[in-house]
Amino acid sequence: MKKNVRESARNKLQEISSGKGWKPIAATVYVGQKIEEVLKQSLQQTDEKLNMLRDLEQSVRAFDKLLFTNNRYSTAELHASLAEKFLHYSEIDNIISHIQKLLERISSLEDSHSLPLILPNLDRTQATLAEFPQNFQILKDEYAIYQQQEKEIYGPIDEKIQRFEQAVQQKKEVIEKIANKREKYKLTIDEDWILSWNQSSSDFPRVERKHKSYQQMSKELEKAQGKFNADKKGLSALRKKRALLSHPGDEQMLRLSQRYSSDIKNHFGSSISLPIDPSSFTKLGESRHFINVQLQATSQLTETLSQEIKQGKYSSYRSYEQLQSILISQTLQTGK
Repeated sequence: MKKNVRESARNKLQEISSGKGWKPIAATVYVGQKIEEVLKQSLQQTDEKLNMLRDLEQSVRAFDKLLFTNNRYSTAELHASLAEKFLHYSEIDNIISHIQKLLERISSLEDSHSLPLILPNLDRTQATLAEFPQNFQILKDEYAIYQQQEKEIYGPIDEKIQRFEQAVQQKKEVIEKIANKREKYKLTIDEDWILSWNQSSSDFPRVERKHKSYQQMSKELEKAQGKFNADKKGLSALRKKRALLSHPGDEQMLRLSQRYSSDIKNHFGSSISLPIDPSSFTKLGESRHFINVQLQATSQLTETLSQEIKQGKYSSYRSYEQLQSILISQTLQTGK
């Protein structure tokens, strides 16, 4: 930045000296605008580096967590389904690709307008990721075939189980509905006494009708409960039958899964070893704050001086001199 702005300022100084029409105050505004442009580029680059560094830190932590889980998958400590393991491998494949792209962007960063982003193990980590065998696609293709076979084997009985589950849920809702409705016809203690001992009461006919409705609701509830129990029993039988079915490709798929898990463990271990120095965040954050302060000050003073030019305030050069002083200071400081 120091070189670019000073060169621009030197050119304007030569134009002023040669009398080519540039006024000193207008040239100062021009240089101020150039500094604004460079400061904006610097701020943008610094934000980009901070965002990439945060993304990289989070991705590395997530990858290390996946590697830890993979080490457990490769032992008898944790038995996970093939679906869970395949999802796990997919996450590993995705995060490897994401970290590779991040490291490529970091390697190609232009540092002319901001602090350089230094990662000590960058080259070694890139090599480690690139050397990992690209055999996930093979596993993915095999798993797709396995899933298709699984659908053919388990699909029909799974559909029956789903229908029974829906029927059981519907009958459960019917039972609750009848039970709630029956509750309205339940006799109070006084009504029960009238029905049993005081048939001459004027309330007896009403109480008797209420009691008959309760009895009718009880029969409906018993009938609904019977249907519910039958469907529940059928569902249990289907689930047992489902559990006894076996997939002919289970052993092969398990071997492929185990082999891939071992490849990951042997290649990466439990960490990809890309420590990020916390001071990198601090330095970039401090740099961003400094650049932002300088940018705001430059913008404000350049605008103030521009307004004075428009208003013809050439009698006072206070803002002009102030801006000159600050621009010189910024040109020196931001180039450090």
